[in-house]
Amino acid sequence: MTETRRTPTPADIRHLAQISEVAASGKLFNDIGIILWVGGLEKVKRFEGTPMIHRTDLWIHTRRTAYLADVLRQLEQPLTEETLNQQDIFWMGMHHDDGELMRGDIPSPEKRKMSAEEKKALKDEETGAVRFLADFFQHADRDRYVRLFNEASEKQTLSAQIVDLADKLDGLGETIHEIRCGNENFFEPLENYRIIFGEFEGRAFWRKLKLHPWFNLDMVPSRKEVEMIPKISVDDLKNKETAWENMLKGPMPSFYRTWLELTLKVFDIRTEKYLLPGWYMELWRNWGVPANSSTLRGIVTPGLVLPGDFSF
Repeated sequence: MTETRRTPTPADIRHLAQISEVAASGKLFNDIGIILWVGGLEKVKRFEGTPMIHRTDLWIHTRRTAYLADVLRQLEQPLTEETLNQQDIFWMGMHHDDGELMRGDIPSPEKRKMSAEEKKALKDEETGAVRFLADFFQHADRDRYVRLFNEASEKQTLSAQIVDLADKLDGLGETIHEIRCGNENFFEPLENYRIIFGEFEGRAFWRKLKLHPWFNLDMVPSRKEVEMIPKISVDDLKNKETAWENMLKGPMPSFYRTWLELTLKVFDIRTEKYLLPGWYMELWRNWGVPANSSTLRGIVTPGLVLPGDFSF
């Protein structure tokens, strides 16, 4: 269940170069819509009701989900005769939670407890919200946006199931990360994910992919296994030169290491703000506040060209 730090292979490097290509190949918003959309996602917090050290938001979650989905797509494509559209899967990942912009985040365990009638009402509410957002955010291709959202929501196609799996993988990564950083409140979410991934056993593509070295998730780690991961504290990261080396140091579940490495790649500008939302201000007191080099281009998606230089 655990491994020591692995050296990136040529395949790893090739993959990291490929996963951002789709971001430059198209977009669903116009430029003003992107600003409104990202701002809305940042306001919706994850795991509401559970104390959290590193409270993530939907912007962090959806971006990481999109890239995890593309990892899964690249691994699954050689194993299926179905053509998996990279751009559609990426954008389903980016937009799968847009319905929550109107009503907030509903944790997976709560959704699981809903009756069929409640789930239908929620689906109808989300569909109505997305149709409204398509106009409000001035989508460049309104029909495509609604179609992709509905496909992701219904989870009937292989592409949508890949996005659904990526969504849950990110939640599992966030959960293990919280526990490693000292938050024992996340042992309950960990058990919930053990149930969720047990249900994924019904999906043939996951039964194959879960054994890939990047995941090694034959079973979700138990509480005991997660407790064995070397704990990390803000004090371990105060030296900027060794912070990420310390974050990746020691034995840990293969999937969690992949989740960390992907986060470091995707959020390559002010990484600490997205990986360590609860500690980044303290880290900046030691590291120094970053220069105003972050732009909207660097925050939205790698390679997405926008006019102007929007400093944050």
